[in-house]
Amino acid sequence: MDTLKYFFDIEIAHSRDGIFLSQQSYCIHLLDDVGFLGCKPTSTPFASKTHLHLDSSDPYEDPPGYLHLVGRLLYLTMTCPNVCFSTQQLSQFMAAPNVFHHQAAIRLLRYLKGCLGRGLLYPRIFDMHPGGFNNANWATCLYTRRSITGYCFFWGSSLICWRTKKQTTVSRSFSEAEYRALATATCELQWLFYLFRDLHVTTD
Repeated sequence: MDTLKYFFDIEIAHSRDGIFLSQQSYCIHLLDDVGFLGCKPTSTPFASKTHLHLDSSDPYEDPPGYLHLVGRLLYLTMTCPNVCFSTQQLSQFMAAPNVFHHQAAIRLLRYLKGCLGRGLLYPRIFDMHPGGFNNANWATCLYTRRSITGYCFFWGSSLICWRTKKQTTVSRSFSEAEYRALATATCELQWLFYLFRDLHVTTD
């Protein structure tokens, strides 16, 4: 059987250092389809202090087009954790997008133009020590006042899990939002421990 090099729009490159996953071709096709392949890149996915909400501007004239674009952007989060928060913000308004939401999506496309070659590297020397980061943005959603939970976990130097999600209830303080985010991340970490424990047993 040949070495796997391409799987569901994910490019897989093998080297001595490890395995590198990216969606460069998928991203190029996305930019080409929407006419932004030749656009000027930007260094950040969102403008400073950008806050999206329902009534920020007039309704966008092509809601199905916005829905399709955000859906394609969501697929990029499989190998691009750096756009997870941005796509999470954009996906909140897929039912009723407005002009400002579309402008934010365009900004994200310009950011992707500047980081086409980014992806995930999984070293061949696998360190069995877990680690991770967890955070919360208090009352980020201006419409519901709910906070955003974000976390990522590593096994050694390999990024294996990441997520950005709006919390299910309103937190009355920053500390409460942090505790909710910590509880969510702890549950995810516990599941990862069980998973890798089973894999270790199977390998042995």
